[in-house]
Amino acid sequence: MGLSPGMGTLPELGALPGQAPVSFTPLAQQAQGAAPLAAPVPAALPVPSLAARARQATDKGRAPANSARIEHTLFDRRPVEVMLRIDRERLVRLPFPAMLEVPPELTGALEAQMIEDTVYLTALEPIKRSRVLAHALDGSGVIPLDLSASAKGDPKPELEVHYPGTGSAEAMGGAAGEEAEPERPDMVQLTRYAAQAIYAPRRLLKPLPGVRQVELADQPVVLYRDANVVTAPLGAWTSGELFVTAVRFTNAGAEALELDMERLRGRWVAATPQHWRLHARGSEADTTVVYLVSEHAFDAIRED
Repeated sequence: MGLSPGMGTLPELGALPGQAPVSFTPLAQQAQGAAPLAAPVPAALPVPSLAARARQATDKGRAPANSARIEHTLFDRRPVEVMLRIDRERLVRLPFPAMLEVPPELTGALEAQMIEDTVYLTALEPIKRSRVLAHALDGSGVIPLDLSASAKGDPKPELEVHYPGTGSAEAMGGAAGEEAEPERPDMVQLTRYAAQAIYAPRRLLKPLPGVRQVELADQPVVLYRDANVVTAPLGAWTSGELFVTAVRFTNAGAEALELDMERLRGRWVAATPQHWRLHARGSEADTTVVYLVSEHAFDAIRED
């Protein structure tokens, strides 16, 4: 099963899909007072679709960017800062088609229009730093945008957001004449690697540069707000400042249940269940694995 010695035996979980896990649920905190988003559902597209779309856009041979008009930035988990000049429209191009979640307090202060992968923003009055979330239409990612606006400053008309490791990001670094930092796996790649480490035979597991396994206490822990769900960590890996922990979820109740990632305890960046539905206790499908991404080691979070 690909588990490290001492981690215990993983119950039979069924066949691994061709692209696993199939759903990626960012746990971004919603702005206070904003209407809650619909509960995430398993995505029909595999997780890497975001990076693939970014590469496809680059491969189509777009004309070289006009450095006098376009500012480039990399999204590396930290919110993207977007400076606006009052009454002057600014374009923000994302690496995926998206929809916006705008907090209610920006009503009347901001005009925002989303067309495919481009956000058109115009500030009508000064704006203190406010968080706007750009959700990928395929449900596979979210980018937080920290907006601020004033009558001063002269930001470039366009801001283009890239993922590290995509062709457009590499071209951006080369055009700037800066030495590119070594590419590190992002949270999607790290989660996929953990899924392969849990499910795939060890002989088929290929090392992922920049990823290493970390020590982990494998005692059961209380991670889910439902007494009928028993949770225990299986393994953990890290890359840079990110950690992913594979946790076994077992239904100890007499009825089937749907997992709800909003019921997790702890400070997680993202959560990805291998399966969303757990059958009743004793069935072949009463157990699954959830991959939890965090900015700190699992044991440190558990001890908080």
